[in-house]
Amino acid sequence: MDSTTQLLTLLIVVLTMVISIIVTQFIRRRPDLYTLRDIAAFSRLPGMIGAAIESNRPVHVSLGSAGLGGESTLLALANAEFFYQITRRAVIGATPPIITIADPTALPLAEDTLRRAYASRDMIDRFRQGNVRWYPGGARSLAFVAALTVTLPADQVGANVLAGSFGTELALAGEAALRRDQSLLATSDQLEGQAIAYVM
Repeated sequence: MDSTTQLLTLLIVVLTMVISIIVTQFIRRRPDLYTLRDIAAFSRLPGMIGAAIESNRPVHVSLGSAGLGGESTLLALANAEFFYQITRRAVIGATPPIITIADPTALPLAEDTLRRAYASRDMIDRFRQGNVRWYPGGARSLAFVAALTVTLPADQVGANVLAGSFGTELALAGEAALRRDQSLLATSDQLEGQAIAYVM
């Protein structure tokens, strides 16, 4: 390359950066230029958690069969952050939140999520590993959902957030929650699970 081409290339790069910075600053100062879509489930979530805390009942969150090291790794990591935000609100109640998983590789992730929630509230002394529960199963496991249907009434759960990898077995857990007047928010990465969650 000759020096003129290098100079023009450098000038174009610098000019592009300056324009990007100016446009970004303009957009940041004018938040009314873009609007985010309101998601009803996220709007309903604080009320669900608050009602569970006020009724002295635990909040239950479940990853389903999502785990680490497979094709559901990103789902498990994203939901761990989602569950952290939920459990961070729920740990202020008298009853500790419960996390259930079907894939044993998600056990350290779930325990760390719950530990971080307690640590964020300076309540690490209340953290108990027994509140993270692994029920053997696997993908589309009826054994896992059968264990959930026993857990929901035994622990008198107040709110359920089932977000992870669920198939049609989600209907059993959802029906068990709704039969006991427990609030339920469900989603899945599988099409069958999404259909069941929509109906529930």
